[in-house]
Amino acid sequence: MLMLKRFLLLFFTAGFCGAAFAQVQFGVRAGANLSNVVEKDEDGNKLSTSLLPGFHVGVTADVAIADEFYLQPALLFNTKGYQYKQSESSVTVSLNQHPYYLELPVNFIYKPALGNGHLLLGAGPYIAYGVGGRWKLKAESGSNTLSRTGSLEFKNDYSLDSALFGGNIDDLPEKLPYGKPFDLGVNLLAGFEFSRKFSVQLNGQLGLLNIAPTLDGQKTGAVAKNMQFGLSVGYKF
Repeated sequence: MLMLKRFLLLFFTAGFCGAAFAQVQFGVRAGANLSNVVEKDEDGNKLSTSLLPGFHVGVTADVAIADEFYLQPALLFNTKGYQYKQSESSVTVSLNQHPYYLELPVNFIYKPALGNGHLLLGAGPYIAYGVGGRWKLKAESGSNTLSRTGSLEFKNDYSLDSALFGGNIDDLPEKLPYGKPFDLGVNLLAGFEFSRKFSVQLNGQLGLLNIAPTLDGQKTGAVAKNMQFGLSVGYKF
């Protein structure tokens, strides 16, 4: 957490030290996400996961760097994750993992005038740090349903004892590991900013880091990368 605090300090120092020399417009942004993971096991087999709905909310700053070009750092609370479902015999098991991240995207925005507003086209990197989350496991067989919920934690490494359980849903620990805490990736966006400073945009995001943790200090060969797309609504002050 100390490393995260230092990074936040460096980020805002670098992102806003030019505020006295450039036009800066602050704003807020919020919206809905659909998230998933690109996940493969140690044999290279892709796991069949599906989209999980979530949301994001935070603050932005548009820094003018040239005519119609802006640098837009932001600080967002962003939910990610995935859904996984498997059926065997008469039993269907579904798992939702819903991690929470503090996210720092820095997008380069092109905003040419269009009608009474501006077109928004942008791209850039993001860095994120996992701060928690929730999981839910449900097992169904006929009219019988059994479910468990708990919290997610982020670890670079976890032990075999915490990764395995005896096959009984009641034996699951309350805390389950999601992945490594740091994530890094790229953003793409396209939208429109209206004359009264309201904006709407489509967002796409792809993680570049393998967030699968090691097991007792050893690489497992598994790969997990976050991905996401969604819709945002913003307002500039």
